[in-house]
Amino acid sequence: MSSSVIRILIAPVGFIVFLLLLFPVRLEAQQHYVGVRGGAVAGKARIKPTVESKYFMPTPVAGISYKYYGTDRFLGGIQIDLNVLQKGFKTIPESSKPDTSYRRTITAIELPFLWQPHANLFHGHARVFLNLGPYVSYSLSSKEEMVSARDGVLWKGDYVYDSRRDNRLEIGLAGGGGLAIAIRRFELQAEFRYVFGFSDMLKQPMKYPGNPDSSPIDQMNISLGLYYQLFKQKKEK
Repeated sequence: MSSSVIRILIAPVGFIVFLLLLFPVRLEAQQHYVGVRGGAVAGKARIKPTVESKYFMPTPVAGISYKYYGTDRFLGGIQIDLNVLQKGFKTIPESSKPDTSYRRTITAIELPFLWQPHANLFHGHARVFLNLGPYVSYSLSSKEEMVSARDGVLWKGDYVYDSRRDNRLEIGLAGGGGLAIAIRRFELQAEFRYVFGFSDMLKQPMKYPGNPDSSPIDQMNISLGLYYQLFKQKKEK
């Protein structure tokens, strides 16, 4: 992985520090959680000129996660994930039979940085929350196949990346919401997230003739997470 990619992946960490300095909170009121999360992804490409595209699902997502809550529930909530996931899409090529689809599955690492306003329920034993923020993703590998509804897989193999044609790096915006339930120092979180891609997976046709004008990928994913509170809160006297 190039140094420029590494710099992009670690840039959100500096942004976290900036926010914590911008919204200082009392140390004893802070809540820091680390955890793991996993779930399923449905992906779809937005290809222009228009190519018929459908959601490709389910594919897996799993990763580690950090959450921070401050004193102000509208400004102090932050969630950062480091995910390994498979995202993909399927299209119906014009030259193919109606029951045949082309499918791409992309294995990637993804780093979302999310603002998390929330409201406490049941005296702090549960939270409903929203998530919104940018993400950066880097594609590690990809596979492709042609599938017939009647005859099954017609062919499949590894997708060979070409730096002139393909974009491995992707940025976008993620948003969603969910419910978290606190059990002592643990927190169980269920979340729905929609990920809107800004970057094209294929470079513009002026860089590589024959590519579409635009080709970002969107995702919907559902996940469960289990978190552990790092520092036990001090009870006020």
